Amino acid sequence: MGFDAAAFLMTVPDLPGVYQMIDRQANVIYVGKAKSLKKRLSSYFQKNHASVKTERLVSQVTSVEIIVTDTEKEALLLECSLIKTLKPRYNILLRDDKSYPYLVLSVGDFPSLTYQRGGKRRAGEYFGPYPDAGAAKAALNLLQKTFKLRSCEESAFKNRSRPCLQHQIGRCTAPCVGWVNVEDYQLNVSHARLFLQGKSQALIDRLASEMDSASEQLAFEKAAQLRDQITHLRRTMQQQAVVFEQAKSVDVIVLLLDQGVLCIQLMMLREGCLLGHKSIFSKFDLDFERHELLELFLVQWYLESARELPAQICIEQPLANQQHIETILTEQRGRQVKIRAQGRGLAKKWLALASHNGLQALKTHLAKNTHYQYGFTECLAELGLSEAISQIECFDVSHTMGQATVASCVVFNCDGPLKKEYRRFNIAGVKPGDDYAALADSILRRYQKITQYELDTRLLLIDGGRGQFNAVVTALNVLNLTAQVLAISKGPGRRPGLEVLHLYGGEARVLSADNAALHFLQRVRDEAHRFAIEGHRAKRGKITSVIESIAGVGPKRRKTLLHSFGGLQELKQARVEDIARIDGIGDALAQRIVQALKDKV
Repeated sequence: MGFDAAAFLMTVPDLPGVYQMIDRQANVIYVGKAKSLKKRLSSYFQKNHASVKTERLVSQVTSVEIIVTDTEKEALLLECSLIKTLKPRYNILLRDDKSYPYLVLSVGDFPSLTYQRGGKRRAGEYFGPYPDAGAAKAALNLLQKTFKLRSCEESAFKNRSRPCLQHQIGRCTAPCVGWVNVEDYQLNVSHARLFLQGKSQALIDRLASEMDSASEQLAFEKAAQLRDQITHLRRTMQQQAVVFEQAKSVDVIVLLLDQGVLCIQLMMLREGCLLGHKSIFSKFDLDFERHELLELFLVQWYLESARELPAQICIEQPLANQQHIETILTEQRGRQVKIRAQGRGLAKKWLALASHNGLQALKTHLAKNTHYQYGFTECLAELGLSEAISQIECFDVSHTMGQATVASCVVFNCDGPLKKEYRRFNIAGVKPGDDYAALADSILRRYQKITQYELDTRLLLIDGGRGQFNAVVTALNVLNLTAQVLAISKGPGRRPGLEVLHLYGGEARVLSADNAALHFLQRVRDEAHRFAIEGHRAKRGKITSVIESIAGVGPKRRKTLLHSFGGLQELKQARVEDIARIDGIGDALAQRIVQALKDKV
């Protein structure tokens, strides 16, 4: 029996609230809000629909559930919460789960300047937020080159006996070994603070005055250092020609649409400086009004993700629920948030700049998507795979002589990488260097809760040959699952373009070097390789820093210890007396090593 829209509408009140449209499989496929539930829902169930997309949505509806709220503001909040929780097919998610990055200046005589994403977890001065990691790391890179502030962890700083690589490449003054006094270091800290506060011109004026003073005192080496710092800063100011003195705390947001793709362009201004841009892309299956999309973004981006709110938000057009959204965001911030629409003067310039950058970002995104769609389609056709395959999941394993083993899984569909679906697996409990066992372990962990129906829509791509292929099939058998599995191994001389493909139930194949399917598979495989190596290096670096943070252990002793015991896992299991037998260690140092590995690894 079909959905009786007329009978249902008779029961709907003329009140604000939220509605959920449900399909035959009892899935919520759309969530919406309304000032009047009766009027909004009546607009869906008319003979002539506003668009084909709306008609497609309504044709799938078998029931509608409503929730009446006291106010439109409550309806707005509830709608956003339900979209976040249920992720309906026809709704748009205009957020990402990453928190904003900051630069953090720690406390102490020799504070560090580091990059941090997330909440304010430790003591220090926080500068930002930056719209993305690239903008924050670019500022950090400039300040390290210019003012040479340390970036190491406190444990490493307190236990070093010699300067690290950062000093050797001219990015740190080596306060860890006393090569700079507190007064000089703090002077550089004050300079970096001025830059991070957006007072670049005041900083250059101060450096110029210090340079003149150094020259008068015949301190020519110091004067040359100050000259170089001024040069670095002026070059940066020329590259970032956009400085708005009146923009103390402003986010500028524009919306662009093309070929069914939405781009929300966010431009962040803090303390008179442009911190950077962020582009958020989404596809959508319904026709939305521009003001509806902007409302969705404002609530999802700032409220649901608990991001730091600016004092002012500039948008292109007024919103139907602008006053409600201002109230919600003001309550979230604890101070007033003003939404400014159709700006004039400086605000108009900000919107134009954001629009220009958004247009460029959208063009690039669409061009990249077209490339991915062609490669994905060619891959399915070339390999004779079912069109039911909607994504490719590629696995790789990375380690150094069996130590710090990490497996990666990257996910691609016809639109490119799905980075939220990427996963890394820290491998433990398998024989060091056994790639087959490490790969099998990652497969078991990845698919232990998946259904056969879900797996039928995925192609598993493995970086390796027939051995890796068999390890994956064996692991899937343990889970009573089957899947389309493809292994891609390097050809003779490990040269790109000569790869051998191993398909389930088929012979090994070699595609021509100019084959579009091969290029797509290479791109996916290389991404899995990059992601695995990145995780491995981070894990290995953590191990290295833990060992070298032990007083009395430097690079040479670390290497000796790992070589003597065959790796970190064996070193962790060693007794104090076994470690003490190594030349130059002794009982006291062995005791510290065992305790440190127990506490930190």
